[in-house]
Amino acid sequence: MWQMLQEITLGNVRHFYKSLFWSSVSEMVNFAGIFIVFVFCAKFLAPYLGGSAPSIFELWVICAIGFVYMAISFLVAIPAYKNNYVSAYEQSASGRLNLAEHIRRLPLGFLERSNPARLSHSLMKDFSNLETANSHLLPQMFGALVVSFVVFIALVCYHWQMALSFFLCVPLAFIILVCVRKLAKYLSDKHLSAILNASNHLNEYIDGIATIKAHNMAGEKFARLEKAFENLRKESIRIEVGLMPFALAVLSCMGAGVGIMVLVGREFLLNGDLSVIEYLGFILIGSKAFVPLLTFSINFLELQYFSRSEKNIRELLGEPQMSGSDTQIPKGNEIVLKNISFGYEKDAPVLKNISLAIPERSSVAIVGKSGSGKSTLVKLIARFYDMDRGVIEIGDAKNGYKNIASLEPEALMKKFSMVFQDVYLFANSVESNVAFGRENADKGEILNALKKASALEFVEALPEGEKTPVGEGGSSLSGGEKQRISIARCIIKDSPIVLLDEITSSLDVYNEFAMQQAINELARDKSVIIIAHKLKSIISCDKIVLLDNGEIKECGTHEELLKQNGFYKKMWEEESKGA
Repeated sequence: MWQMLQEITLGNVRHFYKSLFWSSVSEMVNFAGIFIVFVFCAKFLAPYLGGSAPSIFELWVICAIGFVYMAISFLVAIPAYKNNYVSAYEQSASGRLNLAEHIRRLPLGFLERSNPARLSHSLMKDFSNLETANSHLLPQMFGALVVSFVVFIALVCYHWQMALSFFLCVPLAFIILVCVRKLAKYLSDKHLSAILNASNHLNEYIDGIATIKAHNMAGEKFARLEKAFENLRKESIRIEVGLMPFALAVLSCMGAGVGIMVLVGREFLLNGDLSVIEYLGFILIGSKAFVPLLTFSINFLELQYFSRSEKNIRELLGEPQMSGSDTQIPKGNEIVLKNISFGYEKDAPVLKNISLAIPERSSVAIVGKSGSGKSTLVKLIARFYDMDRGVIEIGDAKNGYKNIASLEPEALMKKFSMVFQDVYLFANSVESNVAFGRENADKGEILNALKKASALEFVEALPEGEKTPVGEGGSSLSGGEKQRISIARCIIKDSPIVLLDEITSSLDVYNEFAMQQAINELARDKSVIIIAHKLKSIISCDKIVLLDNGEIKECGTHEELLKQNGFYKKMWEEESKGA
């Protein structure tokens, strides 16, 4: 039981002590109502069983007790409700924020390779499951356990034979629950995995609906989605059918106690050891005591289902955050790569022994064929990942250099502005998306950034200007427009180092010209590292680095590389012929 509390509360059992206490008090008060009903019935049945009728005073006393009981029930319900529900929801909200903050501090490489559906499932559904467990299941279980124990002690003190007859089958029910726990966890894991898998494929289906329709794969022809839903159907049936026999067995054991008590009580009644009123009282109390026992059993099985949510959350919280605590960022912006090697998979290096110096306020282009490691190199510089070997340092000779792995990640990111080919805009206004680069930016600064990014003209033509919502992911804008908004965001951030990843490789002539103007404005007095497929756009760079199979094969200016008669010259000639 303690282990289960630790799991469901994520180790914060102490936060639920008050909840468990008030839930127990509330359950006890609720159960006490049956005794008032019993006394009321006993008084009114007394004349028919050879006793005297209740006096007017006794009736008033019973009524007064009833009103006092209702008042106590109300007063107890308030702290019970507050500590059960409000406390559970507050803990859940705090847990969501803590997990979101933890995810924010994870390496960007982890987020790139993670399934977004899994992350959103943990933040929303898993915490929702824990809310249910902490606000309903756990308090109800604990209260039911306390009530059952108190009732058992009370009945034993009054008539131990009748008490034992009622609780005779309870140990058997608990044995069944303990034995079925592992099966319940196994089936729950399979069912929740099927839900997550179906959610993943549904998101994929919705995101790619245009492609699916274009290739006539909609509906039943999209086999993976169909298979995922079929698997979910099977697992849903499997968990219900698999646990149903055990649930019925537990229900039978609990219910059998009432039947056994009726039969045993009949013998005591016939032998004169119990009065009719006492006999009816035991049946009435036994029927009521059956409910908390049943509640405990049902909630116990449900908690096995919800414990998987706790496991999912703990797995995410167990992911190591980016190391580095030094908030003193070097003043200089020179970047030095020293013998770095990196691979996404073990024994499969993508970059091998890369050494490169990028002077401050210089422009460096990284070129090479697809799969040569260009994007990976840029991601390592921005510390999306940590290297397998080697170091990347930032600073200058005057003020010194620091290993980027030793720097606090958020402080390091202030050094970088990034514009990628796949731009993401939030479902907010143009103004809000630009201000994301610097939250305290005023309207004048935002409009100036849009102007420098060659975006002000099309933004002013929008229905509400810079106040116009852009839709989820910037769905209402073209690719070139989204990229210029992204550049405006970087301009307003005003970081000293700019990373550009192939942003002009798929634009039309007009957007490419506008984009080039925006890039020139962004790169003014900055260190610029750019990846481009079109060599003509980077011929003026101070340094061009040619990567091949994860290694630097050629390095120099455009003219120097042409004179080397190497692979760069071949790429240049092929591009010139294509033009």
